[in-house]
Amino acid sequence: MLCRGMFRWWWKFGVAAISVMALIALVVPTTNAVGTASSATHQVEIRAKAKKPSKTKKPAKVKWNPNLFIPKLPIVRDSGPPLFKFGCHVGPLVTTAAPCEFGSKNKRRVLLFGDSHAAHWFGPLDRIRKNTNRFQLATLTKAACAAVDYSGPIAPAPVVTIPGEMVAPDKVENCKAWRKDALDKLSRQEFGKFDLVILSPIVPGENSSKSRFQGWKAGYLRTLNIVAKSTPKVLILRDMPYLSKSKDVVKCIAKHKGKAAQKCGAKPKRALNPKAWKITQQVAAKFRNVQAVDLATKTCTKTLCSPIEGRLIKVRDSHHYVHPYMTRKLYFPLRKPILTRV
Repeated sequence: MLCRGMFRWWWKFGVAAISVMALIALVVPTTNAVGTASSATHQVEIRAKAKKPSKTKKPAKVKWNPNLFIPKLPIVRDSGPPLFKFGCHVGPLVTTAAPCEFGSKNKRRVLLFGDSHAAHWFGPLDRIRKNTNRFQLATLTKAACAAVDYSGPIAPAPVVTIPGEMVAPDKVENCKAWRKDALDKLSRQEFGKFDLVILSPIVPGENSSKSRFQGWKAGYLRTLNIVAKSTPKVLILRDMPYLSKSKDVVKCIAKHKGKAAQKCGAKPKRALNPKAWKITQQVAAKFRNVQAVDLATKTCTKTLCSPIEGRLIKVRDSHHYVHPYMTRKLYFPLRKPILTRV
């Protein structure tokens, strides 16, 4: 009986022991796995805390590159209006006026008339023409020969300076002949009828004598007496800012690089020549169909007329503006004055 009892006791004990061992076998691996994962997470957190923050890299210095400008600085002097390449902006020897025409024949016709300063506006005008197909554009321009009927000297012979341009006396006579031919043909409408004529002549320097301004004003009136009678509308665009009398602006940009805006620009009061603009407004006011519009101030800030704007170079010398700048930056300001008139 004793042996049988002990056997039963040992059997129960063995079964219980086996059950406990099985239970441990099930529980322990799970506990180890969780423990391992917890340990790994803890180690990652430690590493994350121990990792030093990366140092912020200093921005690389931008190297001066004259080829990044539009137009590229080395070729900026050759970036005038396409009229030059087309042969439409005639030279000093030409005395007979004949227009170039752009676009198909249209009921509306616009004429750009004058010197190289008037030719500045060809780029934005032609872009407006192409984008709207509202008018045909004609040009009648000549080097150093403004539409204003005045060629008074401000320097002694043998050289006469038409503000900003050096021209020998015989070339001035050629200018007079060309301008007279142009005005005579406009008055007789030999070029056909124009719905709008645009003028933007070079103006006398801000330090010009009183007599020169008076002579220029009288010449302006003579021109408008003819043009305003031959066309329904005349638009005068203010002359663009004159940046410097003494500096070669292109060389100045190359020399001063990142400081070129301040070193090579000019104050608006001097660059925009308010005296000449006041006379222009007075002259325009005498004709009911003539209006003077100022877009030139849009190219300056309140304190500076700069030769560059971002990557765009504005000028090829102190007073001639380049085609890329005029076409991009003056296109939208010019749209309304043109499209409300044609």
